[in-house]
Amino acid sequence: MDTHPDHERSIDLYYKAKELLASGDTSQAIACLKDSWAIAPHANTAFTLGTSLHSLSEIAQAHEWIAMAYQLNPRNSMIATAHARSLLEQGQTPQARDLLRTILNHTPTYGPAKQLLEALQP
Repeated sequence: MDTHPDHERSIDLYYKAKELLASGDTSQAIACLKDSWAIAPHANTAFTLGTSLHSLSEIAQAHEWIAMAYQLNPRNSMIATAHARSLLEQGQTPQARDLLRTILNHTPTYGPAKQLLEALQP
């Protein structure tokens, strides 16, 4: 099966961004991720953009990208847990708690969601 050249370019940019992140060049990685997104939006790209922006303390933008990743792939436990964390940071504790319970209903052994939910218990 042949892949569309634009799609291949998007994938190449995504993996280049991952390499840049590994080498500590977060700003350049974000540029690659945004270019990748412009070509072919994907949940993993939005998630990686969100976490990268968060690491640079660009919190509002990070929340937007993580929410977008969740909208694209709500069944991904890692993305959903990141969205729950984002909701917590925005003061939306009841929504975060509900989301974590939903994650654990689908994947009862998912440690990060379990730990976060346990930390929210009184």
